[in-house]
Amino acid sequence: MNLSRLQRRILALLEEAGEEGVGTLANSVAEPTGDPTEITAMREAIRGLYDAELVELADSRDSVSLKLVGLGAYPTKNLLESLGDKFVWNRDQGLWKWREASDGPQVITTEPGHWLAMQIWSEERYPLIKLDGYW
Repeated sequence: MNLSRLQRRILALLEEAGEEGVGTLANSVAEPTGDPTEITAMREAIRGLYDAELVELADSRDSVSLKLVGLGAYPTKNLLESLGDKFVWNRDQGLWKWREASDGPQVITTEPGHWLAMQIWSEERYPLIKLDGYW
């Protein structure tokens, strides 16, 4: 599978917990500068991972198992389309913030995504240094 370095980094970060907020990922994969194209790059990377069935987006948990519940195709595609409108740049903190109180929806690995994330982790030895850019 031919993944971009941004997609590989997202999966590597998801390997440990299996889930992470979109906002946390946006600030963790590279050094954010506040350029809106950073969120565009994240949207495209997550969309590619979603289309490859390596990740899902979730915003709620099952009341019994407490596992995150995927949004499904239509809500996921709508959310990804509007992702740029959901973030605001916090100049004081130098971070992208989700406009609402949460960290945004969670990005969760599917089973194939988890296995690929483990492979990336072993190849790249957990990437401690952020990427020098989103593109």
